[in-house]
Order: sequence, then C-alpha cells, then structure tokens
Amino acid sequence: MRAEIRRAYRCPCDGRSHRQHGRVVSRRARAVLGELAAVEKLTGSRPNACPWAGFYDPEVALVLQAYDFFLEGQASEFWGNDPPWWMVLAVRHYHRVLGRVRADAIKLARKKSEELGPRLPPGAVVEHRIQG
Repeated sequence: MRAEIRRAYRCPCDGRSHRQHGRVVSRRARAVLGELAAVEKLTGSRPNACPWAGFYDPEVALVLQAYDFFLEGQASEFWGNDPPWWMVLAVRHYHRVLGRVRADAIKLARKKSEELGPRLPPGAVVEHRIQG
C-alpha cells in the first residue's frame, strides 16, 4: 500500500519511488492524484513529488522559520535589514497559500455542519432542565 502511494506521488523519500517511470493507476493512486489536484487548486501549483518532500529542502525550512518571525512582527530580527528577495517572496506566498487552505477548511467544516442538521437562529439559547 505505501509503495503504491509513494509511486503515485513520485515520492523521493524512500530513495527509489521517484525513479520509477509513470504512476500507478490503482484506486489508491487515483485518490493521490485527486489530492494533488486539490493541492494545485489551493496553492496554484501541482507538486511534482509528495507534498512532504519539500520539508527536506533547507530553503523550505528557512522560509518556515522566517514565517514564524513574520507572524510575531519580528521579521527583521530573522532577516536583518536587507533580506534576500526570494525569502520575502516565499514568505508572502506561504502566507497567502496558508490563508487559502485555512479558508477552504472552514468552508468544508461549515458544509459538514450544515449537512448534520439545521442551525439555531441567531440569538437562540438552548436550555436543559432536569426534571425530577
């Protein structure tokens, strides 16, 4: 199962799945391709490997560290007064994409909540009384 998923992702994490030609077309592999399409829809680009492979890239790790400082308003403490242009663009891109992903998660949660049943009108209060 994992080998199928790695091959469908073209994952370099195991050292060999990304070297095999083509992608498998099993049910699990089709699900992976659907995930890649969802990532592309939210981020604007389709990963050419598994989504986690980027975490092994030292520049990605640097951007994630810089983003933490950016959120706290301390970007200059991390970057200095003249940050590399690619770092600024990468942090901005990550910030925008993260916002889109979070907004999509909120939409999905709201949709699921609506499927569960009607909501109370604004200002309504539910009271439980124990009779006995």
